[in-house]
Amino acid sequence: LLGNCFFFVNCLFMSLYVIVSKPALQIYPSLFVTAWSYNVAAILMAAAAWLAAQFDEFMNLICPECSSDSIWVIPSGAYFALFYYIVFVSVLAYAAVTWANQFATGTLVMGYTVLQPVTAATLTVVLLAIQAFPSCSGRRDPSQACLEWPGLGTLLGMCGVFVGLFFVISTEPKAPSKGGGSIVLKGSRDSTHKKLELEHSDTEDEDEDTSLELRLLSKSSGNLEARTLERSRSEARARAS
Repeated sequence: LLGNCFFFVNCLFMSLYVIVSKPALQIYPSLFVTAWSYNVAAILMAAAAWLAAQFDEFMNLICPECSSDSIWVIPSGAYFALFYYIVFVSVLAYAAVTWANQFATGTLVMGYTVLQPVTAATLTVVLLAIQAFPSCSGRRDPSQACLEWPGLGTLLGMCGVFVGLFFVISTEPKAPSKGGGSIVLKGSRDSTHKKLELEHSDTEDEDEDTSLELRLLSKSSGNLEARTLERSRSEARARAS
């Protein structure tokens, strides 16, 4: 339960990071924002680690096998795992998230983070298939590192991840195309939506003004919006000529 609570707090602050970094990414490059966020995080982590080491009860909770003399000691067997976590799971992952946050909505960026357990399960299957690690059910030495094959619950969870990600992607707002866009208006006399397709065409001469053509797609052409847009089209053509 405590681990689930910590995981929830981690997801919450990761979401806040994506939201808070949005305004900064409009001014600074993504690598700059990532670097400064790591500077702040390093200071906070150092303070949190020092504070946690002052209370034996808390250290026994998060590291029961650690003694008071080995709190700041890193086992030699953990060097590779620590290197992998720092470089790939932390630095490159946060740099990629921050870079993607420039071009996509925060919801879409955070939606793809749920692929982490799917990736971990897939990597576990690959490592077991090539026998890089033994299966925990077939190991002979209890102290030997092992991996568990993903079970039915993992497969069902992967299906849920893909379904949820599909709904997140399908509800994302469509980006307007470079050459045109669409405007939807609601008529004042009826509830029918009128769709106006706006097309831009550039002239070959850079000194000439860009010509604008409006094409009205509506079932009823006698409403107020149609007349207003028709007048705007005439004025635009007059200015262009």
